[in-house]
This record gives sequence, structure tokens and C-alpha cells, in this order.
Amino acid sequence: MRILYLATARIPGERAGALQIAQTCSALAAAGAEVHLLTRGVDRKDDLFAFYGLKTRFQVHRLPVLESPARLFSLSYRLSLLWALMRLRVSLGKLGILYTREPGILVMLAPLHGLFGARLFLEIRELTGDELKPGTPTFRRLARAFASAEGISVGTERLRREMTGLYALSEGKVAAIPNGCDVTAPEAMPSDPGAVLDIVYTGQMYDWKGADLLVEAFSLLDPALPLRLRMVGGFPEDLDRLRSLAGTLGISGRVEFTG
Repeated sequence: MRILYLATARIPGERAGALQIAQTCSALAAAGAEVHLLTRGVDRKDDLFAFYGLKTRFQVHRLPVLESPARLFSLSYRLSLLWALMRLRVSLGKLGILYTREPGILVMLAPLHGLFGARLFLEIRELTGDELKPGTPTFRRLARAFASAEGISVGTERLRREMTGLYALSEGKVAAIPNGCDVTAPEAMPSDPGAVLDIVYTGQMYDWKGADLLVEAFSLLDPALPLRLRMVGGFPEDLDRLRSLAGTLGISGRVEFTG
């Protein structure tokens, strides 16, 4: 199976999304797929496999783009991506699966994927703004694009129900696949009975990310347990919201916001 993963992210990069894309490509390659990652940045010289500690390699294609302003970036990325797909269509024949986690790429490719001998798959993490408002131009564009996709994966059962209902998609087209994670068991638990164990969250803290739920869940734990919640990341306005929530729940002394 040949899979072309299409991304606009800087890879390797400091954002969690870039790591998730790289790990997904590596996992698909380890499962036996022929994986090609098409991403921006011909200036990126870092070895992403060493950077992320990936065991299974895949092919990486760098797309030249204009980084600014934003409109030129979007246009140059789309033109560069289409040119790369045409070149790969000639060299590889049928492209197999075009996979992306960016709805904008799906919207662009929906009327064209037949030219590349490809099937479209989308991974989507959340719907926001006009994506939730039937009748808006954004909603109509997405509805056409979603209809052209052969499959869509979402991170939660809630989002699966939301998409199938709002966009009238068949149950078989949308699959809820929770985010995976690498879990390494600690070599040894602290022997000091007074030691505090940290529960660490890293990433953005938008309300739709669920950071509020984590703070609320932590407040339900027995305060006698030697636990501390550490929240790493977030913009000032999100941190202010969560600090206020922690104060309301009476756990400010057990929650640390590092920014």
C-alpha cells in the first residue's frame, strides 16, 4: 500500500502536531506501507528520524514555499504540492492514498484526486467556527470535500457523532481512533515516602483541548495523595482561565502552570 501524507507543518519542529505526523508516518511504514511525507521547507536540514528517535524510516519530499506573507504561503504551498503530486504520478504511477490532517488540503484536492489515481483520507481533530454552521461557505466547501473522502478518522466518539450528524456522513465513513502515546514505565518509583509525583500536561490549553477537564478531574483525587499537576504551555489568556478554575476548585496549591 502506498500512502502520501500531505502536511504544511515544519517537520521536524517544536509543535506536537509535527511529532504526531512523523510518528504516524513511521508507524504506517512499520506496518508495511510505502510512505511518502510531503511537507514544506527545503531549508530544513535536520534529520527528522534522529530528531524524533524514529525507528522506521520513510521517504520525505520537501516542498519549496514562500513563508510570508500568509496569502503567498498558502498559494505557493498549493502550487508546490500540486507540482510534486504530478511528478510523483509520473514516476510512481498510481499514488494510492492521499492522507492529510488538514481540511484545506482536502478541499483543494477533492475535485482533482481522480487525476492522480488516488483515494482521499482525512484525519481531523476538531471542528470550530464556521465549520459547525450549516449554510456558511466554509461549511458547504467542507461538506463537498468530506463527501469525496473515502474515509475520515477523528479522535473521539463525540466528534464522530458530530460529523456524521452535522454533515450527513455514513457511519462507515467516519472512524473514532483515539490518540496513541508512547508509554515507558519508570525504572523505579520514588522510595522517599514524602516524594511528590507529577502529572504533566504539555500543549495548548484552548477550551476545546480538554485542559479544563483535566484540572477538574485532578480536583476529584484525594488531596492526601502525593500528587501535583503541572501544566506546560498555553497562552496567557488560557492560563488565566485555568488558574481561575483551579482557585475555584480549591487546588491552586497543587497545580503548577509553567507557561
